[in-house]
Amino acid sequence: MIKGTRTVNGKTPFEQKWGISANELAQQEGVGTPAIHMRVNLYGTPFQRKAKPTNIERKYGATIFELGKQLNLHPISVVQRELWFGDVYRESDRPSHNRGKSLKPEEEKKWRKHYKDVFWLHENHPDYDRARAGNWGEDDA
Repeated sequence: MIKGTRTVNGKTPFEQKWGISANELAQQEGVGTPAIHMRVNLYGTPFQRKAKPTNIERKYGATIFELGKQLNLHPISVVQRELWFGDVYRESDRPSHNRGKSLKPEEEKKWRKHYKDVFWLHENHPDYDRARAGNWGEDDA
């Protein structure tokens, strides 16, 4: 615990409210403690990572990287399928020279640096299961 932090029964007010200390959550997420406090300021909960999900996360309940690994496709191919066909699971009838090409380890490192492969909600968020099921957005636009 940080020196000078007020506690009640050994727990900070943050820990009393959310059930986990900001430092522990920050270590789990790989971010700084101020980022966790900023989430509370912006979204009202430390378990929400972004303001809203991407269209693909909303529709399929998975990130672009997760769908790419599932379909053995490059993340760009996943996005292109969604744009061209409206469904990432639909395959083109045209022959493709990129079929079966997924991210190489060095590409994956670069992509993950620029585009975080984290779902927009943390597992402890109350709506996590609903969002992962792809039921987000029908009534919440």
